[in-house]
Amino acid sequence: MFQRAIARYGLAVSLSLLVAVPFVVFVFATPHAASVSALWLSLIAVEWLLLQPSIKSGENFKEARRRVFLEMRHDPVLWFAIAAVVFSGVRALNGGLELAYDPESELWSVTEPWTVGLPSSVAGVGFDFFVLALSLFVVVAGIRHGLGKAARAMCLLVSSLVSACGGIAAVVMVCNGNETFLKLAGKGLFSPTWTGDAFCLWFIAASASLGQIEEQGWKKLGLPVVFLAIAGNAAGMFFLCPPVVAAGASVAAGLVALVSVNYAGFHAGLVAAARAVVVFSLAASLPLVALSGLASEDLCKAKVDGLLPSKAFTEQQVVMREALVENAISMWKDSPWLGKGLGSYGINAPFFAEKGDWSKLPSKIEFVPNGYAQILAERGIVGCIVALTGVLLLVALGLARFVMGYKALSENSDYPSPYLVVPPAAWAQFAALAFLVVLCYFAASPVVQTQTWAAFVFILAMASASFPVRRKYNSAIAGNTEK
Repeated sequence: MFQRAIARYGLAVSLSLLVAVPFVVFVFATPHAASVSALWLSLIAVEWLLLQPSIKSGENFKEARRRVFLEMRHDPVLWFAIAAVVFSGVRALNGGLELAYDPESELWSVTEPWTVGLPSSVAGVGFDFFVLALSLFVVVAGIRHGLGKAARAMCLLVSSLVSACGGIAAVVMVCNGNETFLKLAGKGLFSPTWTGDAFCLWFIAASASLGQIEEQGWKKLGLPVVFLAIAGNAAGMFFLCPPVVAAGASVAAGLVALVSVNYAGFHAGLVAAARAVVVFSLAASLPLVALSGLASEDLCKAKVDGLLPSKAFTEQQVVMREALVENAISMWKDSPWLGKGLGSYGINAPFFAEKGDWSKLPSKIEFVPNGYAQILAERGIVGCIVALTGVLLLVALGLARFVMGYKALSENSDYPSPYLVVPPAAWAQFAALAFLVVLCYFAASPVVQTQTWAAFVFILAMASASFPVRRKYNSAIAGNTEK
């Protein structure tokens, strides 16, 4: 039985670790350490994908491997992902961007990349995003073609639980008075970056697990796990995110939880729906109780003040944001196609600031409080196309499968409502997308942090795999029922 569970869920667990463990490492270490861990975990996940993908009824492992290979070969998302990996690799190798002082002219300047005319990056940042592209290629391929329905539910649950462990540990550090984590917890909406935005996405993902564990009949083990997943990610979000951001993510997660409750009620009965309501309500409110009871009085006051528009959007911060956005747009206009280089905004910004702007700008310029301006300034039009095309492909496929699945299943009289037809993981993509579209208008944190990209693409990949697509070249195999 144990060996059967390993064979059935081994790939799901390895993909969960690949997408969630680097985020926990990022919270407690450095982005580079997170990238190194993602690189090693990618190798393990590739081995599982090639050797032991989930099998369908009537298949053996040889047939499952053949099916996965054929599906991957015909998947446009993966072909684009390969191109994105190559693009990211070229950008990572084309470094040389740094701030340099010329003693003869007594002037500072930003050095040219090693190869002019190719996408470039600051040392270290390019490597992080190359590893991100590589690991997401593995994650998307594994979720879309290597996992069955039950394995996808397990992958969603385990990844949410792993990230929740990071949230719980971070809360312990804050409550124990750790200076580093107290600084992270005290950051506001217009801070250069904050650590907890990926917790918002994992909170949404954990909320989607509620209905799917009831459908799979995992209530004895699954309910305690999903309780910890929701509570841990909510805790990381409430403690490490600006209050306005946490409030927005709570609304998004609440809507996904509502879908999960309906889904659980239809597939497992009213008692299951009531359990889902209790689990989500207790798990989501527990971190607020911990914040008010265990955190310092100053931190609690700062969190409450952060919900007030007069404190979250002060006049000084709004003026600073406008000046930084104009600065980033000027930078983009100077290099519209390739941008100034990934991670280079901070070193280029002073050279594009006008004399009248210095009174408005912060003493140390790092990022733009606008993700769209940030990505244009650093990556240009070409980089934006590469970054957004993959996301749009997954969203488009998720929407296509959403509609296709609804049409196919709604013909059955047992499925009277879209809430009951579409798995909660598919609805989670809309909540995550809406949340990030709004958040990127006010902050660059989701754009510059690789772990936010990882969590978002993971949710999109889950949504795009919610309904299997039958393929003409393998109709006999694709017609089988997933285990």
